[in-house]
Amino acid sequence: MATEMSLSDNFKSTFTRIGQDIAISTKNECSALLSPGQHFCTAGNTPAGDKLAQWNWCFKKQAAKQATKNAFTMLRLVSSEICKGEKYKYLEDDKLWMEVLPEYMRRYADTCQLPPPAKEEVEVKDEL
Repeated sequence: MATEMSLSDNFKSTFTRIGQDIAISTKNECSALLSPGQHFCTAGNTPAGDKLAQWNWCFKKQAAKQATKNAFTMLRLVSSEICKGEKYKYLEDDKLWMEVLPEYMRRYADTCQLPPPAKEEVEVKDEL
């Protein structure tokens, strides 16, 4: 999105750094929600709850922490560069919300590989 909006290199690098901080914080704080080797595609609903919903909540919490931690930096960048002219129009445009962002999510969903279906167990009877 930063490319489509022709944002400055400083803006891009600052938001990339904040995004990386969110990713690291999320990994550190939220990874315990899944067992080793388990993927959200296969975790589904368990007796302990919906793992994806739990991760979403954890991610939002980490994003809020990082946004708060970087509030002055973000406010300065957003109030100066992103809210001017054509850049703001890009954020207002329905295309961003109805096409661009959903396409990112579809591409991510395509990486989600479900395990093969479990083989049916064949009952062997002892006929002796």
